[in-house]
Amino acid sequence: MKSDSYVQPLSRPHSLNDPHEMDEVSKRGGLVFKCGKVYRLNG
Repeated sequence: MKSDSYVQPLSRPHSLNDPHEMDEVSKRGGLVFKCGKVYRLNG
């Protein structure tokens, strides 16, 4: 874990391709998807 703001990709690759799915995951899991990478919100 070199960067604590970076987390491993989800086990559901299709989630990264679906904007609605990304939005749902970001709201429920506190994750932010950017440039194909997943970031965890500290909020």
